[in-house]
Amino acid sequence: MASRNGFTRVPSTQAVTGILAGAAVAIWAVAIAFAGAIGAGLAKVWLLKGVRRVGGTRSSVLMLAEPVTGVLLAAPGRRVAIDDATAGSAPRAARDAARSSSPR
Repeated sequence: MASRNGFTRVPSTQAVTGILAGAAVAIWAVAIAFAGAIGAGLAKVWLLKGVRRVGGTRSSVLMLAEPVTGVLLAAPGRRVAIDDATAGSAPRAARDAARSSSPR
């Protein structure tokens, strides 16, 4: 697009569009990288600080309670059915049932 003599053969609107598009892609990439670093990094720092504060045993119990809390907070005002609570064990049960019924 650019030459040693500037933008002599490129129309100004095309040059500006190319520059802005390149800048937009660069800004987008930096924003995604920054959001990922903050999101992942900050979560790890808070997790390690929490483990140090409450101890390993209590923090493992809290981590085991996380999926239950997620199900309860996923749909406020909605009644949680037994299917919601056992969704993690359903694929395992289906796999075990398929294995037991298949001929060997």
